[in-house]
Parts: sequence; structure tokens; C-alpha cells
Amino acid sequence: MSKTVFGAVVAVALMVVAVVFLGRDMILRQGSQIQCPEGPRRTIDIRAFEVTYSAYSVSFEAKVTDRGELSGKVDPVQLLALSDAAQQAAEFRKLLVAGYNSCAISNAQFSSAGARFQVLDGLAREIETISKRPELSGSEKTRLGSLAEEYVRHASKLAGT
Repeated sequence: MSKTVFGAVVAVALMVVAVVFLGRDMILRQGSQIQCPEGPRRTIDIRAFEVTYSAYSVSFEAKVTDRGELSGKVDPVQLLALSDAAQQAAEFRKLLVAGYNSCAISNAQFSSAGARFQVLDGLAREIETISKRPELSGSEKTRLGSLAEEYVRHASKLAGT
């Protein structure tokens, strides 16, 4: 009898813990509603933003920081600039979501930044596609260099949102 009661208590406790943690996660994903000067808005979970606007750039930033695939294919100075730009974009992403969640930036500013993150994603995809090739032709190396410069340029414009 006591084993049955103990088992039931453990099961209930596990269910309560699961509901608390899963419920909290669901709330974080959905966001809470806040009142801003422009009107009500739902807060954004940084993970949801990364999935929506820059899921690819997140993995790209990790690869650029590691530098393995791009080493020897991109000029070392460009590689360092690309790494710095990817890290700055990641930090700006956090600031952008915090600014949106605190009503410090408008919906229009947020949308503009989202569009810029999509541009970065496209550039990151193209850089990765080219850099995965074992051997690069002269024109591919030139293209890779210009894509890296463009990525750095677009990342530096993010703060102007």
C-alpha cells in the first residue's frame, strides 16, 4: 500500500514539475502582451527571433568563429573582419529583441532590422556554399572575398536600424 501511495505522489510531483517547466516554456515562446506607444505587442523570445529571421546566421557565426572551413580560402584579414561582423550581428540581435520587448524601438525599425538579418542569412548561405568546395577557382575566391566584404558591410549597417 505504501509503495502505491509513494508512486502516486512521485507521479503527481513529476507532473507538476513538467507542467511548470513546459508551461513556462510555452509562455516564453508565445510572449506576453505589453503596451507600447504604438499599441499592444507581444514580446519576442530570442530563440523565436533566431528561427524566424536568422536561423542560418546563427550556425554560420559558429562556423566563422571556428574558422576551419574558411581558413585558407579567405584572406586572413577578411576572415577576422567576417568573424567580428558575425559576432557583432549576434550581439545586435540580442539588443534588437530587448529593444523591441521594452518598446524602445518601433515596429518599423524592427521590421527593417529583420530584413537586414535576412540579407545576412542569404550572404552567409552563399559564403558557406562556396567555402565547402575543396578547391576554388580564381573567380570563386574573388566571389568569396566580395561576399565576405558585403557581409561585413551589411552587419555594420545593423546598428543604423
